[in-house]
Amino acid sequence: MSVSEGETVGRELVSAIAAQDWGRLERCFATDAHFFATSPSQTPLRERTGADDVTALLAAWFGDGDPLELVSSTVEPIADKVHVAYRFRSFESDAWHLVEQHAYCEIGSDGIERMHLVCSGFQRLP
Repeated sequence: MSVSEGETVGRELVSAIAAQDWGRLERCFATDAHFFATSPSQTPLRERTGADDVTALLAAWFGDGDPLELVSSTVEPIADKVHVAYRFRSFESDAWHLVEQHAYCEIGSDGIERMHLVCSGFQRLP
């Protein structure tokens, strides 16, 4: 896959999360995708295999936001990977939260094959 095609997949990933469109999000990943994440929580390391399991985890993180607002995002190549970063404001549990994630993706002909992600956690805003 070319760099520009990889960037297109990265932009679609951000757009699908922002729209909370989990079907679109799942189509960003190869069927046998490998996902690794770290987040500031009681279970800080997460690993998932398969587009459906990856999507389920991301949907669990972003699905409760009502509304979920995209604040900023970047998608850019870094050697043979694509760096995808995004920041969202999310209203849930009667408060606004800010969350930012950075991911490094290996993208093949069927979508994201490997994603390594770091998450800020959902930070409650005053």
